Amino acid sequence: MREVRLFAARVEPRNEGGEAELVFRGAVMTPKGARWPFVAKFGLRAGANFIETVVEVTPKTKEPLWALYGPLVCAGEGSFGSRKRSAVFPGLEFLTSEEVSSDDRGVGWGLHERWVPHPYKVTVPVMAVAGEGAVVGLMWDPLQKWDGVHQVPAARFASPNRPQRQANHYMALFVPSLLENFQENLGRAVKPWVAPVGATLRLCADIVAMGETDDVTRALELWVKRYGLPPSEAPRTWREELALCAQGIVQTGWDADEKGWVAAIGWRPGREAHLADRLLLAATLGEDKAILAEAQRQILEAGVSGGGVEMNLRYGNPMAAVDTLRQAAYGAMQGQHPEGFWTFSQTYSMEGEKATLAAPEDVELGTCVNRLAPIMAYALATGDPKAVEAGLRGLEYCTRFVKPAGAESWEVPLVCPNLRAAALAVECYLAAYQLTRQERYLDLARYWARAGLAFIYLWAAPDRPAMPGASISVMGTTFYTHPWFGAAVQWVGLAYADALQKLARWDESLPWRRVAELITVSAMHQQKTAGAPCGHVGFYPDSYDLVRGADYYEWCLSPLGIINNVLGLVGLPTTYQIETAVDEPLRVHLSTVAAVRELRADGARAAVTARLGYLPEMSANVVVFGVSAPESVRWEGRNVAAFEYWPSQTAMDDAREGWYFDRQRQCLALRLFWQASEGELVLHGVQPLPYKPPVLPTEIVNGGFEAGLDGWQVEPGGELDTHNPHSGQAALALACPDPAHEVQATSTPMRVEAG
Repeated sequence: MREVRLFAARVEPRNEGGEAELVFRGAVMTPKGARWPFVAKFGLRAGANFIETVVEVTPKTKEPLWALYGPLVCAGEGSFGSRKRSAVFPGLEFLTSEEVSSDDRGVGWGLHERWVPHPYKVTVPVMAVAGEGAVVGLMWDPLQKWDGVHQVPAARFASPNRPQRQANHYMALFVPSLLENFQENLGRAVKPWVAPVGATLRLCADIVAMGETDDVTRALELWVKRYGLPPSEAPRTWREELALCAQGIVQTGWDADEKGWVAAIGWRPGREAHLADRLLLAATLGEDKAILAEAQRQILEAGVSGGGVEMNLRYGNPMAAVDTLRQAAYGAMQGQHPEGFWTFSQTYSMEGEKATLAAPEDVELGTCVNRLAPIMAYALATGDPKAVEAGLRGLEYCTRFVKPAGAESWEVPLVCPNLRAAALAVECYLAAYQLTRQERYLDLARYWARAGLAFIYLWAAPDRPAMPGASISVMGTTFYTHPWFGAAVQWVGLAYADALQKLARWDESLPWRRVAELITVSAMHQQKTAGAPCGHVGFYPDSYDLVRGADYYEWCLSPLGIINNVLGLVGLPTTYQIETAVDEPLRVHLSTVAAVRELRADGARAAVTARLGYLPEMSANVVVFGVSAPESVRWEGRNVAAFEYWPSQTAMDDAREGWYFDRQRQCLALRLFWQASEGELVLHGVQPLPYKPPVLPTEIVNGGFEAGLDGWQVEPGGELDTHNPHSGQAALALACPDPAHEVQATSTPMRVEAG
């Protein structure tokens, strides 16, 4: 085996019509003395930030070829050297300035080398390094037929270039890359390959050369704009998919003995309101009457009549939905460092083997956004100044991170890049933008959305229908022993797709909705249907091996993430939607499970207008913070009267309408019935109402009535009276205006002194 370098005999320059090109021609002398002609072309178009390259070699004799490299990029040579701000090799590496590629940190010795990975482990065919205000890299079309027959060149990446002990960053493509006997990290064919005489070997790639930026994710954006997203055909219609998901939950997920549903095969059944809500909506839209009837029966048998955010915003008590958000937010605020962060030990268990995943005081993006997500959701829904301050302070701290990591460290080393951190960051910064309308927050949401692309397969191998949109969750391992390279964990990708659907309402820099659709369709291809060997119809695998084209192992998950994203793709919120509108002095926060197509505040006219889309002949709830009780409410052109009290549990098709102003929480709740798929809501005569912390029975200090009402739970209809002169701090006022129901107040056991 001998290495032969290409030296040109002549150069042909061309510069015309806004395009420049250099063509190098020469010949390679083979070990047998034959001359194989070669051509290397480098082209640059006006305004482009990449150089188009083509390397061609034409064998004239039957001689073995171990590897043809070209082009080869040594980023930083003569400039920033081995330094960098960040680097990315999608699917394999997402590096910060101090990290090196193929390191065992977070991976474990023996699994760490990924200089030359299997081509099916590369999620986006681009490699890039950012340093000193520039991004340099290499990108290519993986489906190019480099010999007229075979596809998918192999890639080699080293940042910095430790294998050759050079102060640069190495990026290159090579062939032959025959997949049937590909050996990782070898950098050449396993066996000598003999090309047909006269058949030209052709390698095409683009050298990325972006100035005035040190954002490595711009290379991912450039790849999408240059090559486009792959085609992907869904195996079912959206309606059929929702029917399959509902079937999966009622058949595969239901445990008749425990009267609950499993979120994953083998897990203990639960009665989560979120799952019941998703099931009911999927069964309704799936239009299979038998499945819908079974779903309703199971929900009744499980005793899930309310609770959770979505179910209470759909047909339960919307004020309770806000309470759920508040409880999650205030719980998440606990332990926040004055600078805005949370540590590993505050976010994850340190028991047993988990203590090896990071030091207790370590901080990553994921340890912060795990806590910030519920805080920002509540801040956006209510404008609570305490939540807003805690959330924005935490997000300001997170501006120091460039790598998405630390959001899956219940089993993954904290330093490993992971997709869930990017997904949560997108949602948090998008909420910050909606609250403040500061463009920098939207820029940061875009950054983390682009960072997430490094985990998503944006190309399609001909023999892998599930590949386009497949999402690896981690560039690393579980407990340093179980590698996740090339293994899709689609539930994490579906969470990222959910975030992208929200971002798509505000940003068109990339086709985010189409990426979300790719991810959803990939999950549909992975999903189990009738006849699947495991029998888990409607569920999908926890992990799918893209290299083998089969489940990584046998363990299936409930299709909740699929339902969420399909709902978004058919025009409904993936879960629930929170929108804000400002026209001084009005600052409006609106939450609902309907699709908020438009929200306007008119401070001069003391009015709020919203266009809301939902299911015809169905009802849903709306909660509005920031305004007083209205003088009048109109919906779909008709007047809506006030409720004397909020009605008890209703059904999705209950046509009762009305509004109720909750004095305890200082918010307006509405129940609306859609006669068409979209309606206009108008609130007249509203005044600005700054957020006031609610006084809830469970949040008063310990003791009896004189010291507070800790532990008391008040059913709808009961109110807390904090001004009763006959009580030291508070009294409990119970009202039951509807004789068909009762209002109860129960307390935790407490000792009462005589007298």
